[in-house]
Amino acid sequence: MPPSEPMQPQPNSPLPAPASLYPAPEQPVLKHRSKAEIFILIVGIGFTSLIVILVILRLFVFGYYQAIGNSMAPTIPQHRIFFTARHYTSPQRGDIVVYKPPIPNAPGTFIHRIVALPGERITIRGGKVTVYNSSTPQGLNPDQSYESADTDTLGDIDTTVPTGDVYVMGDNRGPKGSYDSREFGPVPISNIVGKVIHVL
Repeated sequence: MPPSEPMQPQPNSPLPAPASLYPAPEQPVLKHRSKAEIFILIVGIGFTSLIVILVILRLFVFGYYQAIGNSMAPTIPQHRIFFTARHYTSPQRGDIVVYKPPIPNAPGTFIHRIVALPGERITIRGGKVTVYNSSTPQGLNPDQSYESADTDTLGDIDTTVPTGDVYVMGDNRGPKGSYDSREFGPVPISNIVGKVIHVL
């Protein structure tokens, strides 16, 4: 029997590659999540988003404080929580504001009500507050919308508020009441941190 001849590769015929060099691709395995897992994931994402939003609002939009002392009683009693709007640049009479007092080594921020605006003259005589300006040269009572008629404001004041300042007082005007502009004078508008917008 004639010896068999070795097989010759056909021209342009690719050689088969060893199977070990090209393993078969693994089929993707899809993990099925339960409804409970999906719910927990959604709650976690929502909670994290809420925290981020609150931090941003706290730093740039709103502030919150707790009243220490009774200077604004009964409107804002001691220990009451309240919220402020930042970037307050247009003061109005009657606004309650948080501000840095213009006194050396101030312990923190104060909260009082604006009673007189820049350029206005304010007097305290016989327990009554009167504000004079070009619109009301005969004088007006700034307390009539938020103080009781029998409110007795301590002090003997006759001063004009400088440009860029406001005159502030607490709603508690009696003895051991509010420490405010009657003691340390007008407050620069630039010292105002925010306006009170809600009290809890």
